[in-house]
Amino acid sequence: MGFDVTLVDATAKKESNVCPHCHLILDTPMQTEEGIRLCKGCLEQIKIKPGGRCNCCDVTVKEGQYYPDRAALREVNAILVLCRHKKFGCSWQGRLELYKSHVAGCEFAGVSCPNAGCHEMVLAIQLQSHLAQCLYRLVTCSHCQEKLVAKDLEGHHSSSCRMYPVDCERCGEKVVHRHLLNHHLQHSCRLEECLVCNSLVCLVFIHTPWTMNSKPFMFY
Repeated sequence: MGFDVTLVDATAKKESNVCPHCHLILDTPMQTEEGIRLCKGCLEQIKIKPGGRCNCCDVTVKEGQYYPDRAALREVNAILVLCRHKKFGCSWQGRLELYKSHVAGCEFAGVSCPNAGCHEMVLAIQLQSHLAQCLYRLVTCSHCQEKLVAKDLEGHHSSSCRMYPVDCERCGEKVVHRHLLNHHLQHSCRLEECLVCNSLVCLVFIHTPWTMNSKPFMFY
């Protein structure tokens, strides 16, 4: 298969550098004994057809009757082409012999996010920016050190992180860690629900200098 490229000068495309099988600029040119120039890949495809003949392009390839065409290679290597990613902003143009190596590392090529679960396609030049905010990147909970994907962090904090600081729903006191909440409610919370009227009763008793009696505050 030849080079499907955009030429800097469209007139550089000639019959002598175009493969008759794929109709593209020759890639690794070969020449048959009959003087027909073919891409190496196209020649290999024709070889395995019945009789070594392609009815579409009317070319016959006989085993051992072809050779690398160095003159054609020099010709196609010198053709000036544009990057296939020009529409995404790449301004590169250069000799065809450098095309493959440029495209392989072009910053404007589309790449897949490597994070499991993310199906975003971004430009290579934007990949690092995407990775820094990808919802599927691995993050570490700053409270319990558990590793999880970023999109689950908020839910982890709100429901399952044992070390996340929470407020007591009764007294409003901030409990250091979620896993200590039950201990707080049973042993140190200053409010308790009255079994008779369901009001919150303060368990902190006020002692006066004049009496040892104490009474609870009621919160209605």
